[in-house]
Amino acid sequence: MVAGGRLYLRQGQTLYCYDVQDGALETAVHEPRTTALSFPDVAPGEGLSLAGQGTVRQRSRDPEDIDSVFVPTPHDVVEKMLALAEVKADETVCDLGSGDGRILITAAKEYGARAVGYEIDADLVETSRRKAKEQGVDHLVTIEEKDFFTADFSESQVVTLYLTLEVVAQLVPRLRKLKAGARIVAHAHPIPGVRPDRVVRMVSPEDNAEHTIYIWTTPFKADE
Repeated sequence: MVAGGRLYLRQGQTLYCYDVQDGALETAVHEPRTTALSFPDVAPGEGLSLAGQGTVRQRSRDPEDIDSVFVPTPHDVVEKMLALAEVKADETVCDLGSGDGRILITAAKEYGARAVGYEIDADLVETSRRKAKEQGVDHLVTIEEKDFFTADFSESQVVTLYLTLEVVAQLVPRLRKLKAGARIVAHAHPIPGVRPDRVVRMVSPEDNAEHTIYIWTTPFKADE
């Protein structure tokens, strides 16, 4: 997929970024200026983060200047994440970077939970709202077109993440403020400096790749 003058190709757990801004696509193919983002590593200077269901974002100093490419989390990984979080019907599940809404919709449909997502891509917001309505859970699902760094998710009992280590590190102070007993469940990357309660690895038939899921319960336990 091309966005912001860059071609993004995903192979397993690695996302390749080809800079095609200065020439035609064939130039990038034969002489690519390539950045390989092997999670959780992020190449310096690229400013790319993987967020919520896999939305790759390019952030500049201007908060409105953001490009997004959707890289979805497999459905069976979504289901495992929510099962590990032991979601209850009277709880709120918050997805930071909610993509096409698959975590939110699954939480509402399978567990009867209230689900709130924050997503900066307007098209994905529209898509996820439509899907929630089609699945009959739009009364439980709320998706806001908003940067999750500006959102208040402090009352959530479950928070789901699919972010780079760099972005998760920026969220740690806010995650620490969640009420005791809240669960944070992350796909692919851990919370720096915090020992997870469990680490689960699974191979998804959707992409034939191994996926790692981490879960924490607040208050956090420091890494030894």
